[in-house]
Amino acid sequence: MTWFSSRKITETDLLDLHGKVAIVTGGNTGLGYATIQFLARRGAKVYMAARNRSKALEAIEQLKAEGIEDGCVHWLELDLSEPALARKAAEDFLAIESRLDILGEPHWLMTTSYFSD
Repeated sequence: MTWFSSRKITETDLLDLHGKVAIVTGGNTGLGYATIQFLARRGAKVYMAARNRSKALEAIEQLKAEGIEDGCVHWLELDLSEPALARKAAEDFLAIESRLDILGEPHWLMTTSYFSD
């Protein structure tokens, strides 16, 4: 039996993220949602950066219902399709927070323009 299969992960093995501020893109569903859930459950203040307000708020309510313990999740309007909109999201964030500890983009961000000849 190897070390990895025989050792159990305990609560003390996980990061304490109390006092940390995070932004996670694409958090309405999938890997982004799970990332936000993990960070919030570890105590972080997490901003779900997403375009669609209603989907984001619905996901945040679901996270709260599933239990995020003493972390918190907020919506940050972010549309990466236009640089000016991304800049506005950054300015909005900086008007609220003085620091960013964790930036999570748990999905590939691709457009065909990156691969054009």
